[in-house]
Amino acid sequence: MKNLTLIFIFLFLFGCATKKQNIKEVVITTTSTTTTTITEETISENDILLVYNKLIASIKQRDFAGIESCYAPDAGFIYDEKTSSKYKCFNGEKKVFGVENILSQYKYMFKNRLLDNIEFEVVKIFNTKEIPKIKFINAWQNSDDDLIEEIEFVKIGKLYFIKTHFIQKKK
Repeated sequence: MKNLTLIFIFLFLFGCATKKQNIKEVVITTTSTTTTTITEETISENDILLVYNKLIASIKQRDFAGIESCYAPDAGFIYDEKTSSKYKCFNGEKKVFGVENILSQYKYMFKNRLLDNIEFEVVKIFNTKEIPKIKFINAWQNSDDDLIEEIEFVKIGKLYFIKTHFIQKKK
């Protein structure tokens, strides 16, 4: 019986070591003329955390060039329709697209003191093959309104950028 157990363990370990990886691809359109393919093995939690941490540091320093460098050119900044009416974009709408509009949105948020007290905290990291995402909260500002933020990433070349920045009610 002991030998049978050892043989089973050996076969299991050998089978795991020689099993081929099934790598799936995800194609994400980043602009009207460019597409980026992400394979499962290229998605790195550290890579997306670097972008997230750079965004947070840039927000704290009010560094617009740093904020801009985190977003894809056609990125979106979107408030969920269920968020309070006090949360809106600079244009009065609940969403804007394009990095220039996102920079205008950050200027609007700074002007209206929406980012004066920030204490960001990661809730969950999704480094999945579909679309890598990070859910986080601004524990200081958004706790009263029960909001959560989610950013989706896209890989352009060898770098990750924010594709969509959602602000929504917790579910």
